[in-house]
Amino acid sequence: MIRIRAVVSLMSLVVALPLTGCTAETTEPPRDATTTTTTTTKAPEKRTLADLAEKPCAVLDDADKIDLGVATTTEGGDPGQCSWVAVNGGFVVFKPYPTTDETAARASLPGVSAFDIAGHGAVQVLQETTCVLWVTMVVGESSFLVSATDDDPSISCPGTTEFAKVIVANLR
Repeated sequence: MIRIRAVVSLMSLVVALPLTGCTAETTEPPRDATTTTTTTTKAPEKRTLADLAEKPCAVLDDADKIDLGVATTTEGGDPGQCSWVAVNGGFVVFKPYPTTDETAARASLPGVSAFDIAGHGAVQVLQETTCVLWVTMVVGESSFLVSATDDDPSISCPGTTEFAKVIVANLR
């Protein structure tokens, strides 16, 4: 029994000696309290209405969809248009007109209101629960449509305007 204790004690001493007698050097530089880390995010690529004629859903990136409350995206229902379903159940459609200014033709419709979105002429009309908004990008040359349908018409028109603001910001 004494012999086993001696062997265990000797083994403990052999294992512990390298741990207690030396100091370890570190190659890690000292931390500076003023060091900061910055993260950059890539800005969404600006597109033209002509670019979007083939892939209209590309007008919004993932961050835009989150900000606008988009739950799902559908491309291809009607050629050249994109549809989104909002988390509140509303339905939004985007359709680019890269070679036509549809806004002027709509300005004379009954119940139309005209205003600017980021310096671009826009006309909007509420048809029951659907709000339709046409925005001119280049006068006489190009425009886009955003429509929103919601059970509550007081949500439809503000919804189209919010989508249109983001879309205008994403276009060049």
